[in-house]
Amino acid sequence: AQRQQKADDFATDLRREISGMRAEGLTQREMVAELNRIRRKTARGGQWSLVQLQRVLARLSVLTAMTSASQ
Repeated sequence: AQRQQKADDFATDLRREISGMRAEGLTQREMVAELNRIRRKTARGGQWSLVQLQRVLARLSVLTAMTSASQ
């Protein structure tokens, strides 16, 4: 439960950056490149990969759905 909460918090912290990149029309691969270019570390402190970004996007989608359902 604690690990899941940390992952949720990490994804939530990235929400604004990812939303901005989506608004600019960046592809997922371009988002990965940008996150690495600006030296935004992953939750474990490493560089981004496409799979890691896709997992964060999926987590944000679930969190958004949960928030919408509870309102």
